[in-house]
Amino acid sequence: MKCPICNTINLVEQSQCYHCNADLTLLRSIILRAKEHFNRGLEHAERGRLEEAIVELKVATSLYHDFPEAYNVMGTLYAKQEKFELAIEQWQNSLDLDPVKRKAADYMIKAKNSIEEPALRRKIRYATQLGIALSLILAIMFTWQLRLNYFDLKLNEAKELTQTGHLGEATSILQRISTNYISASHRTLAKQQTHDIIVIISGYYQKVLDLISSGNSDKALSIIYEIRKKNLPISWDNRFKLIQTHLIDEIISSSTIKTKELSLTNNDYQEIINRLESLKKYPLNKKQLRLISSTQKNIEQFLGEKQSSVLTEPRPHNTKP
Repeated sequence: MKCPICNTINLVEQSQCYHCNADLTLLRSIILRAKEHFNRGLEHAERGRLEEAIVELKVATSLYHDFPEAYNVMGTLYAKQEKFELAIEQWQNSLDLDPVKRKAADYMIKAKNSIEEPALRRKIRYATQLGIALSLILAIMFTWQLRLNYFDLKLNEAKELTQTGHLGEATSILQRISTNYISASHRTLAKQQTHDIIVIISGYYQKVLDLISSGNSDKALSIIYEIRKKNLPISWDNRFKLIQTHLIDEIISSSTIKTKELSLTNNDYQEIINRLESLKKYPLNKKQLRLISSTQKNIEQFLGEKQSSVLTEPRPHNTKP
């Protein structure tokens, strides 16, 4: 420790300056307290608590200004935090108090290099990061635009499918577009086109119901047959299928009942056969096919027996008056 009177360096253990005999007891206690804080700072630094360490070192240097070791360590801690200006300031304080401390000078040179030399590297790094960020933004924008173009193509495809009667395929495409999370405008367009398709199908459905109400079952069946070729959405196809099955069952049932009428001519029977035969172009279940075949067979058998009875009936003999 340095005597405040004559600036003579004394050992810390001394309570009196050996040169001027000045009392160093108070100075000695202050230095010991400063060293306690210095040691606490070292302990914090070893455990990675840099802020706490710096606080303790600041207390140490405030108690005892002539403490180059504390300034030196404080500069090192600031450098670890990349606060190089503060680090240089503390190392300079250490050198001012003890010019012999080459470690502080070396650290200071390295810190200055860390401030000055990496400037170009930092600029390059920032430029690189900026370039990468711009590239990512452009890639996202390009991908986004590709997706929008894809939606445009799919909307046009759905429109063409609708015009050519492939309503089910068009609805399937529009359903995927209407649930996309990228473009609200395409979602709106897809929902509008889907609504237009539903309007078309609803028109056919109402027409079928009107024909059934007016007793024109054959025409209704024909329309159902054609509309089901358009690959309808499943829900609508099931509706038309249910009506189709019901109409076919009705026609088979009414034809079977009609064959039992006694007043029918051969042409009437043939008309029934032809009507039942026309049903075979529709998708039939096994029961319907069996009933049609059975009814046709019974009519043909009846007609054959009727024809035989006509041929074998005895002719009346001519008698003279």
